[in-house]
Amino acid sequence: MRKNKTVKYASGSILAFKIDEGVYGFARLIRQIELGYVSEIYCETAESPIEGVSVIKTIKKSPVILDTYSLLEMGEGEWSVIGNAAGENDDKVDELRFVFGTPPYDLKSIDVNEDERKISENESLGLPPYEQMGDEDVKELF
Repeated sequence: MRKNKTVKYASGSILAFKIDEGVYGFARLIRQIELGYVSEIYCETAESPIEGVSVIKTIKKSPVILDTYSLLEMGEGEWSVIGNAAGENDDKVDELRFVFGTPPYDLKSIDVNEDERKISENESLGLPPYEQMGDEDVKELF
């Protein structure tokens, strides 16, 4: 497990992460924002990280914000960069808005450019939360 080690990653990086012994999941980084990287998590799993690029096809959850600093640089869980690829959601990322705040009176939405605006509870429905996901959060998806 690495600690405080610089790992090169960027938009398009494909990540492998260990879910359990002999079971790896996969994610792809889309765009860096203040909290981490807007990312997508894939449904497919494999027995080794190396198989990832060839097996990933179906997006399980998108968008999520991965805490890439904790996952890739501080060594939370077992995460590694295994490749780089463009994805179907790359062009849609500019339209993304996340929600944060306390309903019903203090709700805001924020986009990938960090532009905030006050919204109603109805407007917040369906928006993903503006929060980071760590290793355990991602594993709970499986």
